[in-house]
Amino acid sequence: MAALCLNTDISYIRSVTTYLNQLIRTDDDPSDVYEKVSQHPVTDIYSRIANFAAARNREPRSLTTDDKRELLQELSQDGELDRRGAAVKIASILGVTRTQIYYCLRDKDDSKRKG
Repeated sequence: MAALCLNTDISYIRSVTTYLNQLIRTDDDPSDVYEKVSQHPVTDIYSRIANFAAARNREPRSLTTDDKRELLQELSQDGELDRRGAAVKIASILGVTRTQIYYCLRDKDDSKRKG
């Protein structure tokens, strides 16, 4: 009978295996990654507008001009209008044009400066 014994350092192989496992790993919840990268927390703009309108017992498209100005001011302060394409989406929900969105915001800023 004969026995052959090999003593080999496998730490290098373990480190390569660990590196490859981290490289190909996938996360179960990709929204965590988005929230870490995004400046603002993920919100559903339609739900936010619908809740604002519901608090006034109205549909988003039937909000008064003053209500729309108030809503737009809140959204602007929270940074919602800083997102790409937000003005177009908000305008379609409210039934106005993108230009009207910016006009309402400018109107509000002008009235603050005068008052």
